[in-house]
Amino acid sequence: MRSSLVRWAANMLLVTGLVLVVLAGGMLASAEYQRYAARGDSDLPLLVQFHMPFTEAARSSGESTSEAEQSKIERIVIPQIDVDSKVVEVGWKMGRLNGQDMVVWDVAHYAVGHHQGSGNPGEGENIVLAGHVSGYGKVFRDLIEVAPGDEITLYHNQHPYRYRVQEHFLIDEQGLPLEQRQENAHYIEPTGYEVLTLVTCWPPTGNEKFQQRLIVQALPIADE
Repeated sequence: MRSSLVRWAANMLLVTGLVLVVLAGGMLASAEYQRYAARGDSDLPLLVQFHMPFTEAARSSGESTSEAEQSKIERIVIPQIDVDSKVVEVGWKMGRLNGQDMVVWDVAHYAVGHHQGSGNPGEGENIVLAGHVSGYGKVFRDLIEVAPGDEITLYHNQHPYRYRVQEHFLIDEQGLPLEQRQENAHYIEPTGYEVLTLVTCWPPTGNEKFQQRLIVQALPIADE
C-alpha cells in the first residue's frame, strides 16, 4: 500500500510538472507572438489587450467613449530609441480617489495606446500616446533617452506625419493629492494646436518605481 501511494504521488508530481511546463511555454509563446505582432512592420494581427491604467485625470468634456472620434494612427516610429510599433486605440473608465471621481485610462499591453478622443495627425489638437516602460512589450522603456530635436513619425494609411521633440520632462504623480494629479492632467488635455504628447511611467525599477510620469512633447515639422 505504501509503495502504491508513493508511486501515485510521484506520478501526480510528474503530471503537475508537465502541465506547468506546458502552461509556461504557452504563455511565453503568446508573449513572443504579441511582441512580434506589435511591431510596426509586422502584418500579424495584434490581439489587443489592456493593462492597469496609469494616467488619471478629470475629463474636460462629457462625451462618452462611443461618441469620441476614432483613432487614425496605425504606427509610430522613433528612430533614436529603435521604436517601430503599432498604435491601438485605448479608452477610459471612471474611478474614485479619496472619495472623488476621476478618469482612469487603459494602457495597451504590447503596442502604443492612442487615447480615444485626443487628436489625430493634421487635426490641430493634442495627440496623446501612452505605453509601458516595463513588463509586457515595454515599448517606451527607452523613452527617457528621447531629446529635443529628435524626430517622431506617425502613420495613417501609410502617410507619414513628422514631429520634432521640443520638451522632455518628469512630473511627480503617485501619492500626490487629487488636485495636483488633476493639474498634471493638463498635459493630456486638448490644446487648441497640434502637439504630440508621449506618456509613460518612471522609473521602471527601484523603491520609487512608477511614481513619476515621463512626458515627451513634439510639434509638427513643416513640409520641406
